[in-house]
Amino acid sequence: SIMLAFTSVLIFGIYNSIEFAYSTYLIHITGSADLANSIYSKSIFFRVFVEFMSFMFVGRFFNNKNPKKYLIISFLIGSIRILLFSTGFVPVIVLGDQLHGLMYGCYLTFLFKYIREVVDDRLVAGTYSLVAVIGSAGASFIYPQIFSAIQVKFGYTIMYLTAFSIIFICSLIASKVLPKPKQAK
Repeated sequence: SIMLAFTSVLIFGIYNSIEFAYSTYLIHITGSADLANSIYSKSIFFRVFVEFMSFMFVGRFFNNKNPKKYLIISFLIGSIRILLFSTGFVPVIVLGDQLHGLMYGCYLTFLFKYIREVVDDRLVAGTYSLVAVIGSAGASFIYPQIFSAIQVKFGYTIMYLTAFSIIFICSLIASKVLPKPKQAK
């Protein structure tokens, strides 16, 4: 559970923290707050729809799959989303944002399954809470300031490429260091 919490801070913490820049990035690219807000709201709407469909699809067709494998796949999907953001091309950024819905469908479905398979039953709820809090809220105290400083000094592209690189490399490392589930398929 310590390795999963550490992985969560590095991967999911950065992933969640980088979200702070999305709307300001769109304003920077389009030069218009109104246009950026319109793009942002439509993108978020479709992202929620993709997330809903992703949960249904994953639950129906991938329910009995290896949770570690699909947890790592969710991390890689998240890294690709961030990479697409780095392009600075609005249609590609919006496409990348839709990957958030796909990533969450995999991440949330397989995170709980993975924890149940690698942690003693008495520790499942606490481990899930620890991983969720550290990866979401806890890391948000550190990473936004770091990535904001990168954005100010080097620009949005470098900020997104840095986040992509960290998430991608940590995902590959996680595939090797996270314990295998009891019932790997």
